[in-house]
Parts: sequence; structure tokens; C-alpha cells
Amino acid sequence: MPGHAVFLECYPHVRGGAQATTTALATGLATRGWTTEVVAPAGGDAIDSYRSAGIATTVLVAPPALLRYGGVHGTGNRIAAGVALPRWWLRLAHHLRAANAALLDVVDQRGIVLGAPAAARARARGVWHVHTPGPASRIDRFGRRWARACIAPSTAASGGLGPGAVVIPPALPEGIVALRPSFGAPAPRIVTAGRLHPVKGFDVLLDALALLRPRLPGSSLDIYGAAQVGHDEHAKSLDAQTQRLGLEDVVRFHGHRSCPWSEWDDATVYVQPSREEPFGMALIEAMACGLPVVATRVAGPSEIVDDGRTGLLVEPGDAAALAVAIERIVREPELARELARAGQAHVLATYTAERLVERTAAVFERAIA
Repeated sequence: MPGHAVFLECYPHVRGGAQATTTALATGLATRGWTTEVVAPAGGDAIDSYRSAGIATTVLVAPPALLRYGGVHGTGNRIAAGVALPRWWLRLAHHLRAANAALLDVVDQRGIVLGAPAAARARARGVWHVHTPGPASRIDRFGRRWARACIAPSTAASGGLGPGAVVIPPALPEGIVALRPSFGAPAPRIVTAGRLHPVKGFDVLLDALALLRPRLPGSSLDIYGAAQVGHDEHAKSLDAQTQRLGLEDVVRFHGHRSCPWSEWDDATVYVQPSREEPFGMALIEAMACGLPVVATRVAGPSEIVDDGRTGLLVEPGDAAALAVAIERIVREPELARELARAGQAHVLATYTAERLVERTAAVFERAIA
């Protein structure tokens, strides 16, 4: 019997694939008898988007020591975080009890740290969504023991979750429309999207563009994504790299867009140059729009793209290989059309909100049974 499901948003400042999945689930489960709510330790872009979608959202403001992102911040902050956690757990547990929460859904290792002890105290069942696997640690072992179910977006991302992990890919957002790509354009426009973080590999794409310029002089690149809190220096390094390579006249940084694909109508190719990618939300959005795609042979993209049939795959970190694949899309428009048609048909049939909600609802119902 459905109950009240609470989603703990540990990255309230980010709008990415994990947040898109939470939005789809929080709204979709409500049509299946569940009541849903998002709880977060701070406000931010993700919280604004949840509220815009009509999702009940509660911000329980956490101490600053629990709101540090982007890696290690020194022994002092770790001690401060350790001191702050028990009080945060008590506040969250009190909220879960008051809301009569049947289940708490948490994301990644950060979600286990911030949410699992509170859920245990409130006697709410736990589901662990692992969108971005972290280095193996004791947190993983605790998470596997605590969670009634573990969900990953791809088979590769489920590797450390044990044999009972369930693979449930995200869904395409509403409003995706077919575009008119510029197949074989003399001035090819390359597009990509993602947070400005080292794992996204945009520096590799910039190097690839520098290699392409002599062969495809009219090439340009549009990057859609904002600097991520805790990784602001990487955004600055990308800008410096653009200047150093002499690409400032052909590379445009657009910042975050909630629907970047709405600006891709005359694009030639979408490129996902990630070093790591547990799934690839922007990748399936581009394929759904009818763009030919080039991606790296890592976790999620290698499960989404059938190399040579629905897109092209290259090894991560290899700017030369990336440039060759992009050039092939540009110089072989019939191949580009075939890849785009096959890719579009595949993702439209596979990554539906109905399938995401149906499969996740079944996991939630087993978790609280």
C-alpha cells in the first residue's frame, strides 16, 4: 500500500540528471497513490525547480560544515561536520516522523551520510539511488545494509551495490521535440551540455576542436552548463584554455539552461566527452531531438549508444579520436542521418517516464512491505 515518500536532495545547488529523475518520480508517484515531498539541507537551483514543478519541498537549513562540496576541505571541516551531523539527523528524523514518512530515498554516498541514520531513527524504510558511484568505502557497506533496495541508472553504475541492485534508467523530460540538424553543413555547429566539472571532459573537447579547425575551418562549439559549486576553478581553467587555443571566437559558454536542446535546432552533432558518466541525460535528450551523437566509451553512454548504429563511441580523454569521430559525422551526412534516425527511435522507445515510474513504484512498494 503506497505511503508518504520523502526524497532527500543532498545537492540543492545542482540541476542535473539526478534532479530530473527526482522530479519525474515525485510527480509520477503521486498519480499512483503516493504522497511525495523533497527535503533539502539548503535552498538552491534544484529546490526552485522542484517548486516550479509543484512538488512539496521543505528546507531544513543545515550547518555550513554540512554544505561543503567539491572534495576534501581539511581536517577542521571534517571535525565540524562530524559535530554537526547528530543534530542534523535528529532534525531530519523529527521531520520524517511528523510527516509519517514510510520511505526515504537518498542519493549517492552523501545521501547515506546525511539521511540513513535519521531514517533509521524515524523507522522509515530506505532506498538508495546511486547516480554517481564514489570510491569504495565503509559508506557503501553501511548503505547496502541500511537500504531495502539499491537503484542505479546503468549496469556499470550498479557494480558496487551488490547482486540485489536494480537498474532503472532515467526518463526523457516532457517537451522534447524533433529538431532540424545541419547535416553536412560547411560550418558545423557542435553542441554539448553538462555541469562544468572535470569529469565532463570539456577540456578534451576544446582540444579536439583545436585539432579540427584546420580541417573544418567553420567549426564552432556551444557549451551549455554552469560552474558547479566547489569546482569554480575548473570553469576558469576552461575559459583560459579557450583563450590559449585561440578559440575564443568560436566557443560560446551559455551557462545553465533547463532545456538546452531547445537551442540546438541548427546543430550538426552533439558530443558527450565525459571521462566518467554513470548515465548521460543530455545524451539521450540530444538523441531524442534527432541529433547524431559522439560519446565516450564509459559506463552510461556505452550502454545507451550502439557504436556505429545509434551513434559513435571513442575512448575517454582522447582528443584526436574525438576529433576524427566529429569530422566523420560532418563529412558523411548520410551516415549522420542514419545514426540520428536510429538513435532517436531507440531512446524514444526506451527512456519513458511511464517505465521509470512503474519500475520505481514496484521497488518502493517492496521496500515498505
